Amino acid sequence: VRRRGLAATPSGRGLLEGGDAGRRVLERFDLFPKVANEVALRTQSGGFVTVISLALVLVLVWSELAVFLRRDFSDRIAVDTTLHERLRINVDITFHALSCKQVELIAMDVTGENQVELEASVRKTAIANPSASAPAAKNNNKKKKECQSCYGAGDEGRCCNTCAELVEAYTEQGWDPSNVISTADQCKAMRDKSSDEILASIDGHHSEHGCQVAGPIFVNKVAGNFHVALGHGATVNGRLLHQFSPTQLPFFNTSHTINSLWFGDRMLPHGEGTSPLDGRRQVVDPHQAQTGAYQYHLEIVPTEYRSRRYYQFTVAESFTPVGHGDHDPNDKHAPHQGHGHAQPAVISSLPGVFFIYDLSPFVVRRTDLFTSPLEFVVHILAIAGGTFALSRFIDTFLFTVTCATSR
Repeated sequence: VRRRGLAATPSGRGLLEGGDAGRRVLERFDLFPKVANEVALRTQSGGFVTVISLALVLVLVWSELAVFLRRDFSDRIAVDTTLHERLRINVDITFHALSCKQVELIAMDVTGENQVELEASVRKTAIANPSASAPAAKNNNKKKKECQSCYGAGDEGRCCNTCAELVEAYTEQGWDPSNVISTADQCKAMRDKSSDEILASIDGHHSEHGCQVAGPIFVNKVAGNFHVALGHGATVNGRLLHQFSPTQLPFFNTSHTINSLWFGDRMLPHGEGTSPLDGRRQVVDPHQAQTGAYQYHLEIVPTEYRSRRYYQFTVAESFTPVGHGDHDPNDKHAPHQGHGHAQPAVISSLPGVFFIYDLSPFVVRRTDLFTSPLEFVVHILAIAGGTFALSRFIDTFLFTVTCATSR
């Protein structure tokens, strides 16, 4: 097409202008033919498509950058071949109404191994019990005036001025307080009462100190449990027994807080490594039961990540109330009460806090998934090239339709 008065345009050779014959041959492979500005036609539809295309490119590039910076993982399952090793359990639990003499941490498993004495690895720390501070303050003046004997129970110099304090000292020592109730001067007023009335009169009395138990436990990599339960634990003919008296029931309040609980030498370095039980607080409702049995069922899954071994777990929990609560006798609809008549306390389940665990025979091998910088650049170029190629097609289509309708 020739146009009059149009100055000669450059040949498009650019830097190759005036080259030898080889350079002129190279021009035949040019996929980007140049168009003079005088013959280029700009339209409003083209400008609109260009703006939309630029916005789309920015959005896609931003999303691709987010994927490039995001941490992702790939998990695959394999058989765990380290079952012969020992598993470390890291425990930190606070019992709010139990003294450290009453807290006895015991571990056992299906192989028959019973760990009764864990004092070497587990540390006990006495803490103040807020629920006992008020009644203790009321009796301060009385304690200053007299200090009756505990009959060998408790530490030297301990005072047992009431029957409840005497029974508490006996239960902390692991002794049966039924005999001392019938002989001690502090319990004279109770001797003409039934056993249920005696338990009811001392029910609700709390130890002035709680106990925090913390430290590692090393167990076999098989199913088992570790717990703190009523009574003194002992192994007889390879079987674990808890020795206790029913009179100890009102003094074994299993209210507790799980400060932390995790398995292994370390926790996963990202969010999934936090324990689902950290900070869990359980309080026995005295209106429903004297105490209870808390059970936590744990499913432990070994995890390998960056050549290190970790342990994740899930948990399901349950609570079994033990002993009747202090319901209002005038309430005819109180649970576990027959028309307002209190039933005798029955130990249907051993009071305590039980962690029942089982290990998966498989291990999860976790690897990092990431996008390489070169792959990221390829994706950016693909986004830009594809978007502008599509926009050119749309612009050509709109220009053709516009020309056809304007004729």
